[in-house]
Amino acid sequence: MHATSTGFSILMAGLLAGSITLADQPSIEKLEERARQLSPALAASTVSLKSAAGQWGSGVFVSKSGVIFTAAHTFSGKNGETVRVFQNGKKSQTATVVKIDLEKDIAVLKLNDSKGTDNFVNVSLATNEACTTPYIAAGHATGFDPNRIAPVRFGFGYTSPQSGRILSTCRVNVGDSGGPLFNLDGGLVAIHRAMDASGKYTSHVPVTEFFTNWPELAEIATPVTAGVLLAAN
Repeated sequence: MHATSTGFSILMAGLLAGSITLADQPSIEKLEERARQLSPALAASTVSLKSAAGQWGSGVFVSKSGVIFTAAHTFSGKNGETVRVFQNGKKSQTATVVKIDLEKDIAVLKLNDSKGTDNFVNVSLATNEACTTPYIAAGHATGFDPNRIAPVRFGFGYTSPQSGRILSTCRVNVGDSGGPLFNLDGGLVAIHRAMDASGKYTSHVPVTEFFTNWPELAEIATPVTAGVLLAAN
């Protein structure tokens, strides 16, 4: 992933200099307000994960039954690994790795609690390659913290034509890997992979990769292509 690609460099330079305007978007203030409205529900769906080897990562619930989408590089690379799950930084449970692809850096976990969860989000298969697409990122930076819910960040990004990944200005830290990237409809669009070498931009794996790899997930998660997915309170 090369976040210094021409398109993204122009995007950042234009935003900073004020030469790129969000003509097709509401004002920055309205976008930020929308992000603030959505943040509590989106943060509640975001979990902190601790691998069997003690590595921290993040993930997001995509079904009431407790299916979690996350990144693969936090785990051993094999199905069957037991992972500790922390909801809202407080409730500790276990989940099992049921699907994993190290090359694409995606993994699927299943909560072992048969009660599942009410804090899940819909998955958005809609794509937007515009350089000014607003996003909300969530994740448990640095790992489990009982005194907070998942921190959220607001930024802009676009889909790289070279890698197919989303590149954004939503900064992530250690422990955020596998956390969710949302659009401003509240739909899950991607999973955090890593910061680039400059530390300025983040690479995200689109959720379409999960359904390309494992089509049967469409029977478990709720993929949609358009519309308001999560109404703001």
